[in-house]
Amino acid sequence: MFREVDIDLLELAPERKRQGISYPSAEELQRLHAYGVTTPLTARPIAGSAPQRFTIISGETTWIGAQMMGIHRVPVYIREDLTEEDAARLSAGETPEGTADNVLRRARAMRSLLDAEPGLTRTELAHRLRMTLSSLSHHLRLLKLPAPVVALLEEGKLGYGHARPLLGLPRKEDQIELARLIVRRSLPVRTVERTVRALVRNRRPVAEALADAMKVEEGRAGREPPDSEGADSPAPKSPDLLRLERELSEALGSPVEIDQQPGGRGTLMIHFHTLEILDGIIERLGLGEIG
Repeated sequence: MFREVDIDLLELAPERKRQGISYPSAEELQRLHAYGVTTPLTARPIAGSAPQRFTIISGETTWIGAQMMGIHRVPVYIREDLTEEDAARLSAGETPEGTADNVLRRARAMRSLLDAEPGLTRTELAHRLRMTLSSLSHHLRLLKLPAPVVALLEEGKLGYGHARPLLGLPRKEDQIELARLIVRRSLPVRTVERTVRALVRNRRPVAEALADAMKVEEGRAGREPPDSEGADSPAPKSPDLLRLERELSEALGSPVEIDQQPGGRGTLMIHFHTLEILDGIIERLGLGEIG
């Protein structure tokens, strides 16, 4: 059956969250702005939910676009006949856009919305998208990165956590050089951040600042005691842990690192560059005013 459903009562299936969210393009947002939602979503009722909630089977891009456009209710084709297995199979059949280029896709959609609605402020758009103003601003600033850096983002060779520190470099030449070094040498986010801080404090060749940052990281690693197994180096992170780092970075708008120790214990590190960004992280975590 067809009915209009509040967008807050719709949610993604767990397997879709794990695969990555597909954000609408600027053209799709323009169509939503002009005509509204014309193609119904397909969803399945979630048993036992009150008020009744629904899992999206198809149309997630429209659902996200409706939120970005401030549309509160959307037409939905309710499939009560589907089993959980059927719904999971159909939902998995909708291949999302690659998570790497979703950052730019989302940033371009934000820019398109601000251009299409002259009276829309960044604060209002951030509220509409359920994100902090600082996170929205960071996404928009990605569009101002030099073309070679944007190309690396689009190709999936450069991630959001690595691109954000580059925004702190005043020279585009340094942004390009460091971005290429990140890709070539698979640099961790922490090393990139340390390199950027060194370049901001003291203008010098990028390679020199990077070398110093890596020496510091190596010195810290050398002071760490070996684990109980006597391993010389930490085990590589699992795909699930890397995906969780990426998803948390996206949600908080700041680079996140997870250090898991043998036995299941570990450390969660959230990086920030300014107090404004820290305020945004605190707000995003739902902690309100602190201090």
